[in-house]
Amino acid sequence: MKTRTLLLLAVGCGIAILVAGMFVLLRLDHQTAAAPLGIGQQGVSGDARITVKSAKVLDGDLLVTVEVGGVDDPAGMKGFSLIAPNRRIPAGPDQNIADRCHGFTVAPATCTMSFPMAGLAGTVRQLVFERATEKVRWNLIP
Repeated sequence: MKTRTLLLLAVGCGIAILVAGMFVLLRLDHQTAAAPLGIGQQGVSGDARITVKSAKVLDGDLLVTVEVGGVDDPAGMKGFSLIAPNRRIPAGPDQNIADRCHGFTVAPATCTMSFPMAGLAGTVRQLVFERATEKVRWNLIP
């Protein structure tokens, strides 16, 4: 091949890459993140349905009570985490709480999760649940 042909092919490939990148940026620009839900509102992530029933601080821990259901998943509770400024805390079981659970069932069940509050900055707290490729957020403390 001649040098001129190779240069034209390189320029053509560069233009194709620029056009494809422009379309990706336009798609991303039109995506909007779902607004956080509040306590008492139901969120759906994948085939799981979650309703945050309450959130309260007790002995330095944030206790969040949720109703979960819609799917059988023994490891479903691993999708929860607490978001505070510059920190993400995974859900941990609390031995002093009788209504904790470790997984999801099709029938709705009430579960309580415990998040340590020591050393967290600010007052804004969000509960996040991720399942499949979907994410649901709840504002806990405004």
